[in-house]
Amino acid sequence: MHSADFLKVDPDNRLVADALEADWNARLRSLAEAQQAYEKASVADSNVVTDAERVELLALATDFPRLWRNPRTQMKEKKRMLRLLIEDITLTKADALHVDIRFAGGATRSLDLALPKSCVELRTTDAEVIKEIDQLIDTYTDGEIADVLNERGVRTVVTTPWTAARVGRLRNTYHLSDRRTRLLALGLLTPEDVAARYGVAVSTVHLWRRRGLLRAHPVNDRGDYLYEIPPEDLPAKYAHKREYRVEPSTTRSRSAGGAV
Repeated sequence: MHSADFLKVDPDNRLVADALEADWNARLRSLAEAQQAYEKASVADSNVVTDAERVELLALATDFPRLWRNPRTQMKEKKRMLRLLIEDITLTKADALHVDIRFAGGATRSLDLALPKSCVELRTTDAEVIKEIDQLIDTYTDGEIADVLNERGVRTVVTTPWTAARVGRLRNTYHLSDRRTRLLALGLLTPEDVAARYGVAVSTVHLWRRRGLLRAHPVNDRGDYLYEIPPEDLPAKYAHKREYRVEPSTTRSRSAGGAV
């Protein structure tokens, strides 16, 4: 356009010709500068990304799962990837969650997913854990059950370690009979029962337990015990003698039904 205007100008009107010529030259210089800048940027880009890297980048475009699972792929980048791939998603909630996905290329896919758990369900102890606790009560106290669950790597709903208090609360919540009730149902005796049987003080019964004369089972973590029925030929007046010692069992041996 400027070239045609320049050629049409009357040679005698040099002011107009000079102005058009200057404007034309300025635009040519701008074009040359833009071309130089583009060439420099192209060279710089080629230095940043090597041929091998360029091949790898192009391969990632066809290997979406590997790119998605790469630990170096940040969450914001994953969101951008999804926005590029997915046109829209329709959710239909019923007994399950029905998902209709429409991709940017026109492809569609439908999924049926389980409904997410509610806050109450997320904070509810798994039924299998409750069943395991119920079985452990036959052998261990609440504190020992907590130790066993922690050793086995069983997780609580709040990811904190098991404690005797937590086990006790679950027992009460799920109406599990405690260890004392279960041992009494098996016929074990209280210290008062043993004392009455032999006509001695309760403190004497505790002394017999400590000396190994009676087999006792702990019912809690406070040091309370229930006792197996002692042999009928155990004479109370000889209770302090070592020859009547009953072989004690360790805490771990209670897994086989023993006592201390």
